Amino acid sequence: MEMNLMQIKETIFVIMLCSFKADFCEFVIWSSSGMIVERIVPDVEFWKVFCSNSINFHHNTLMQEYIEMGTPRHIMPVDLKI
Repeated sequence: MEMNLMQIKETIFVIMLCSFKADFCEFVIWSSSGMIVERIVPDVEFWKVFCSNSINFHHNTLMQEYIEMGTPRHIMPVDLKI
């Protein structure tokens, strides 16, 4: 469920960036025992943090890889703190 919610947040954010008027998205789960509809609104604060962490990761980790590609190093995985 968490991955689906993340994908919905991403979709709403991209739609907002493209200047479409999307104030919310309705996430629908249906099964033979019932249906749940959850309205998801854009989470601007989440995206400020997410974009900032992504930019930092790019500048501090990926840029080094672009420059030093193929150099053996013992790099540990990075947590983006999402």
